[in-house]
Formats: sequence, structure tokens, C-alpha cells
Amino acid sequence: MKKIIILTTVLLFTACTSLLAQQQEALEKYQANRAKLNLTEEQEQKVKSIDSVYLTGLEGLRKEGGSKIAKLRKFKDMTAAKDQQMKTVLDKEQYKTYQAQQKEMKEAVKNKRRQR
Repeated sequence: MKKIIILTTVLLFTACTSLLAQQQEALEKYQANRAKLNLTEEQEQKVKSIDSVYLTGLEGLRKEGGSKIAKLRKFKDMTAAKDQQMKTVLDKEQYKTYQAQQKEMKEAVKNKRRQR
């Protein structure tokens, strides 16, 4: 019984450590992408607000039931709304950089899915 408890504890610790590392990597990538945009203080506040609303919506989408197709449609609508808001906050060069970052992230997601 003790062996099972110890093994479970070790596995849980390993899983948590891996998850924290992934979250840290995602945060660093997010911060690097934001730094590339060269945002002003005003833009930074607006982008944080847009991201906050978007991430809250994504969390709700994960938790809600329904078909995958319905969730995909909502995800696309949310992403399009975010992009439209970003377009109003960023200048033309910043928005081009933002679009390139979004394209790069989509490709990374596609590559991850292919590896599965």
C-alpha cells in the first residue's frame, strides 16, 4: 500500500512539474511576442484588456458542452472579434507583426496535432 501511495505521489509531482514548465514556456512566448510589437503604455493596457476577455471566453468555451463543430464556430468568432479589436489598437506595422505571430502560432498547433 505504501508503494502505491509513493508511486502515485511521484507521478503526480512529475505531472505537475511538467504542466508548470509548459505554462512558464507559454508565458515567456507570450511576453516575447508582446515585446516584438513595441506597444505604448496605452496600447499595452488595451491589449491586456482584450486578451483578458478573450482568455475568459476560451475558458468558458472549454467548460461548456456542445458539439465540437459548435465550439469551433464560437472559437473562430471569438478570434475574429479579438483580431478586429487588435486592429483598432495597433498601428499598421504592429498589426502586420501581430498577424505574423498569429500565423506562426496556428502552424505550431497544426504541427503538434500531426505529431500525435
